[in-house]
Amino acid sequence: MSVAAVVQQSQIDNGTGPVGVSLRLDALTEPGTYVCNWSGHLLRVPESDRGTSRFSTTHARRAAAWTVTRISVDPRISCYHAKSLADRLGLTTSF
Repeated sequence: MSVAAVVQQSQIDNGTGPVGVSLRLDALTEPGTYVCNWSGHLLRVPESDRGTSRFSTTHARRAAAWTVTRISVDPRISCYHAKSLADRLGLTTSF
């Protein structure tokens, strides 16, 4: 299955919203469930944080390395479901 097909299927599974998209941690403003690309950790951003950036990586030596990939628009999905979605997107997990 191609990456585009996986992303499209994930969008269907999760409702509307871009999933499978990677962005810098300090640009994170939308609620959802994310996987940290540098470590594979699960990151949940609740609805109450919409429009705010709680993370600042501008002082990091390699700020571009601090990226996350959105796997769901819902921050409340189970760890099992999150692991399944990350696997479909080819992401390494450590949760």
